Amino acid sequence: MLAPFRLALSELRRFRGRLPLMGLAFLLVVPTLYGSLYLWSNWDPYGKADEIPVAVVDEDEPTTVDGRRVDAGAEFVTQLRAQRELGWRFTDAADAQDGLKSGRYLMIITVPRDFSRKLASPATGSPERARLLIRLDDANGYIVSIIAKTVESTIQNQVNAAAYATYVEVALGGFEQVRRGLARGARGAAELEQGAGELHAGSTRLSDGLDQLSAGARRLKSGSAQVRDGNQQLAGVVDSAAGAVSNGLDRLDGVAGVAGDAADVADQLAGGARGAGELSARIEQQVQQLAQAAPSVADDPAFQELQRLTADAAQQTGQVATDAQDAADRLGTLAQQAQGASGRSDALKAQVQQGRDDVDRLARGAAQVADGAAQLSSGLATAADGAQRLPPGARQLQDGAGRLAKGLRGARDRVPASDPADRSAQAETIANPVQLSSSNAHPAGVYGRGMAPFFLSIALWVFGLIAYLMLRPVAGEALASRLPAATVALGAWLPAAGLGMVAALILYAVVDVGLGLDPIEPLQTIGLMLLAAMTFVAIDHCLRLALGVVGDAVSLVLLVLQLAASGGIYPIETAPGVLQAIHPFLPMTYTIDGFRVTISGGQTSHLVTSVLVLVGLLVAALAITTWTVHRQRVWTIARLKPELEL
Repeated sequence: MLAPFRLALSELRRFRGRLPLMGLAFLLVVPTLYGSLYLWSNWDPYGKADEIPVAVVDEDEPTTVDGRRVDAGAEFVTQLRAQRELGWRFTDAADAQDGLKSGRYLMIITVPRDFSRKLASPATGSPERARLLIRLDDANGYIVSIIAKTVESTIQNQVNAAAYATYVEVALGGFEQVRRGLARGARGAAELEQGAGELHAGSTRLSDGLDQLSAGARRLKSGSAQVRDGNQQLAGVVDSAAGAVSNGLDRLDGVAGVAGDAADVADQLAGGARGAGELSARIEQQVQQLAQAAPSVADDPAFQELQRLTADAAQQTGQVATDAQDAADRLGTLAQQAQGASGRSDALKAQVQQGRDDVDRLARGAAQVADGAAQLSSGLATAADGAQRLPPGARQLQDGAGRLAKGLRGARDRVPASDPADRSAQAETIANPVQLSSSNAHPAGVYGRGMAPFFLSIALWVFGLIAYLMLRPVAGEALASRLPAATVALGAWLPAAGLGMVAALILYAVVDVGLGLDPIEPLQTIGLMLLAAMTFVAIDHCLRLALGVVGDAVSLVLLVLQLAASGGIYPIETAPGVLQAIHPFLPMTYTIDGFRVTISGGQTSHLVTSVLVLVGLLVAALAITTWTVHRQRVWTIARLKPELEL
């Protein structure tokens, strides 16, 4: 059992002098130099992004929109000063251009002169897209271009959000104006409701007054009909008197008596005409009072027609009363003349004829009054019918105005009230409606900690690659001994494996204490590093022993393949199909998966799988090494004189 260890010690005793020991010491620190230096240089590059020099040139010219000064360029610069995502250097265009060429600046961000004008253009009704100019030079490093794309997206989102917040704040101010307008509309609707109530009351009074007028018009119609009939009787009496005068003056006494009767009838007719005139005047006065009591009705065409009819009736009845009185006076005079002067027949005839004409005019006027009274009665009846429909309509108007006022008040209450400070906060929320909340089940923290599994694996593989540049794959005396092939194989593997484990411990101490690796599972991390060192040494030992110098080349090729196909930097899904196909067969695939679990956390099953695969590879490599030792105990011409030696 101790034979392999004695063989290992025998191999290590060869390094007795200063230079051999320095060689072994160098071999031990190679993984540390490789792994720790790479991790150190890439430990937290994003945390130091504010050291990347970026020139910012503000050429923007402020503008004024709706009395408000817009200086978007200055606001943008202020925002950059507050965030410090990169190393902003605020300068002019000439210095920025010179700095980009010389490498003093890695990027230029320019705010053009029309930035504020275009950003505020939506308020003018002709929106234009504002631009920010970013200039790069890949001669200063391609990674800067990648960072620039990230910064460009961030800046664009920030500017868009700020612009959108401004637009929304203006829109919210418009909502406040809408709210005030709805409030004014609600007050107006309430006033309309009150006016509709007054209209309802006035229309009720109008309906009552028109009913009274209609009754008076009916009485006027009846009285005017009586006047008309009396005039017709008077006309008959006057005609008889005129005939009597025409037949001869010899019956003057009879004519005088007839004339006296006619005078009496004319007096009665004049009295009836005066009564009809007074009634028409009262009706006209009542209509005027109604118009003053209900101004909203006075504009109605039917009511205006009613006013015209009552005025005409009053005028005509007044004229009839005047004509009737004139006729009565003349008939009285005629009677007196007929009784007092029978000798004046010619004059009497003329007067009789004049009286006859007057009576005819009176009859015609009375007929017109009767017709007008009939029209007035009909018009008042129609107006009364229409007025009866006014109160229900006014009530509907009042109810509708009430509903309108209630609806406007409800709409006003649904429009949120806000002051400028509230609108600013609301605009900010609407401009950024989604707040991303991300969580990481097993956060690496910094870039270097996330890349540690990859670099630790590379460092341990490199150790296996260079270990047999100083150590012999197998000692000749051990190969020629009678020891079993397995013992010889283990004895040849143990020196490099032991040194590899020591190198792994040194590497862990440096990255943990010096860089702050701080794995979640430190013991598991150390154990996995020791297993990886033993496995990688076994694989490199197997290749070197079986293939000689070609084995070192194969090991180097495997390293290159694993750099590309192990998924240490980017997800393997982003790699070409060929690399994805060989990914499961590469040793570093499993060390990287295992280190990720022990350093940052993850599924224990992944760690178990990694350990099992590495153990399997270790056993397989030692088995192949044992078989190779067994074969190499038979010397061939190729072994005595190899075609390629190192």
